Amino acid sequence: MPLFADLLAEGGALADWLTSSEEQGERIRRQHEEFQKIWARWEKGGEEFKARGDARRAIVAQHLEAEALAGLDQHYIKILGQYGPEYWADYWWGMLVQYVPQIAHKRCPNMNLHSEFSRWHESCPTCSKPLVPVPVSNKPDHCGAKQLLLQETIFV
Repeated sequence: MPLFADLLAEGGALADWLTSSEEQGERIRRQHEEFQKIWARWEKGGEEFKARGDARRAIVAQHLEAEALAGLDQHYIKILGQYGPEYWADYWWGMLVQYVPQIAHKRCPNMNLHSEFSRWHESCPTCSKPLVPVPVSNKPDHCGAKQLLLQETIFV
């Protein structure tokens, strides 16, 4: 008798794992369809990154001479050209911040977080805009006051 035959037999502990070739074929077909959906989303995301990078490159091109822009294109090809379009948008964001910072500040994807960033950073980590620190109140909140009172009663 083969090893584990009793477990795989009808009513055995592993019997529910047994499937027919039709069931396996259907499972493989469903997995393939799911993969095709994921792949389509991946390709669409790459197209969006490419379009975003093209828009950023166009803005930088308006502010640089053709020779300087060609140099930046060559630098991208040398450093990141072998990778997908995902890096195209990031590369041109960096060039936008470096060469046209006033537009980069206006287009910063983290603009709504600048007040939060100002607590820890002097400038935005994304667009490099100098940040003005938000004043912090020294007045304890309700929970802080309770915690302070609790610590004083325990350690005094």
